[in-house]
Amino acid sequence: MKNTILTLILFLVFVTFIRGQQNVSINKDGSNPDPSAILDVKSNNQGVLVPRLTSEQRLAISAPANGLLAYDITTNSFWYFQQDRWIEIGGSGLGNLTLPLPTPVITQSLPTGPGFPLLDVQGNYLYLTKNTTENEVEPDSLIVIDASDPFSLQIMGKRLIGSGPAAMAVQGQYAYITDSVNDNLRILDISDPNAPDSIGQVSLGNNPNGLAVQGNYAYTIDIQDDFLRIIDVSDASNPSQVGALGIGQLPIALAVQGDSLYIIDG
Repeated sequence: MKNTILTLILFLVFVTFIRGQQNVSINKDGSNPDPSAILDVKSNNQGVLVPRLTSEQRLAISAPANGLLAYDITTNSFWYFQQDRWIEIGGSGLGNLTLPLPTPVITQSLPTGPGFPLLDVQGNYLYLTKNTTENEVEPDSLIVIDASDPFSLQIMGKRLIGSGPAAMAVQGQYAYITDSVNDNLRILDISDPNAPDSIGQVSLGNNPNGLAVQGNYAYTIDIQDDFLRIIDVSDASNPSQVGALGIGQLPIALAVQGDSLYIIDG
């Protein structure tokens, strides 16, 4: 009986000591934890094993906290959660640390129909333009797809657009689409994924194709007129051309970053 009481007292003292500590050390040499760590684990012949999940199990975690770490046994790689998405830890972000190359996994396919659709991604949504072929009755449209669960893609909303969408960019609450048949730039409000709405457009040169958007400006190139055009989109309902520059023949692609704009001339 005395031994039982003594054991109980020692256990209570140990629990009280652990609760009173602001950080914890797990080791075999009795060293104190580093003051900057809530948990300090030390070993010269063992590691720490984090939860191991399949991709489906990891993506099914409800309301994951920022910084949540898991090892994905489907991709054989570490993943952590940040803001609204899971991010795979790659070698480029960890100095000289090399992790196994991820194995691509097809989670789901969604028929888009014939033609040459355009695709952009922002947050949990995919934005797809559907091009009409000669045998189709449905006109060209922008389709919004909920991809928050990559194993169950869901079409949310759809909006008719002009004929012949040639390029698309998504920034903030707007989607920008160039129309190579009607020669214009169309702006759609996508703040409600169930009901994207066309709110503004501006005429462009002959056969606009490439498109890039940064801040309050959209940049387009005309394949036949060989012009770069700068569009002020600060008022999405009333975009206007504010500049143009003749460039080399047959410009086919462009990209903008900071104060520089890059164009590929065909």
